[in-house]
Amino acid sequence: MWQASRHILTGTSCSGTPASARRPVTVPRAAQPLSEIGCLTRARKARIAGLIPPDIVEQVPLDLLGLITGLPAETTLIPWDGPRVRIIEHQAHAPGHAALLIEERGVLIAGDTLSDVLIPLLDLNDTADPVEDYLAVLRLIEGAADDVDVAIPGHGSVGGADQIHARI
Repeated sequence: MWQASRHILTGTSCSGTPASARRPVTVPRAAQPLSEIGCLTRARKARIAGLIPPDIVEQVPLDLLGLITGLPAETTLIPWDGPRVRIIEHQAHAPGHAALLIEERGVLIAGDTLSDVLIPLLDLNDTADPVEDYLAVLRLIEGAADDVDVAIPGHGSVGGADQIHARI
């Protein structure tokens, strides 16, 4: 979930799942929209590697890029055998952006919200009212705040339960 992101809901995945059946997910602009999610070609990997700073390119696992599969739009929980993770989808930062609440641990992975160092990163391109979209996500997070012991923003420092309402 990055500020410079694009949605990869064009075409069909390698498994044949139509784009309309998947929830939007975001990837770096460098990865460009992929018509075949999970099918990152050698040429595409080389192009992406050329956009990564040379001093860290060897540390970036390019084989993982493009292995993103969107979830159905109505999905509210991560479908897996791990701890219960609630998806708090919103439009404040980018269409299909989400925060994740690991309920039994009281951990909120806030994405690009609740930073203690950055101003809100609003979606200025895909919405009529970016401020209201951001206020709406803060209301959603506030509704879950009593269940949160730790918030992990995409930018800034981790915040404890005592900081959640202040950041909101």
